[in-house]
Amino acid sequence: DSIRMRFASANLTTKDWFGKGDKYLVIQRQRGDGNYELVHKTEVVKNSKEPSWLPLDIPLHKFCLGNLDTNMRIEVWDWNMSGSHDFIGQIDCKVCDLIN
Repeated sequence: DSIRMRFASANLTTKDWFGKGDKYLVIQRQRGDGNYELVHKTEVVKNSKEPSWLPLDIPLHKFCLGNLDTNMRIEVWDWNMSGSHDFIGQIDCKVCDLIN
């Protein structure tokens, strides 16, 4: 089994001085100790305040260890060539919230 998702956003904040910013997502799941670990990082969508990322198809055991009640965190970042990327925001939810 796998989970298939597609993410898009509108009117995101621009952290760059010029242009619309280069956005990417970081998807994490909560571990038993309360900390979060990386599940997936999307591609960078260049020069867009309304990015649409490629569809994801991730095995359920990799995404949430097969537990639909797993807490997830999806962060939006603005990529910078310097390597100092800018945090834009996040949402916390359960896997079951994503599929309903």
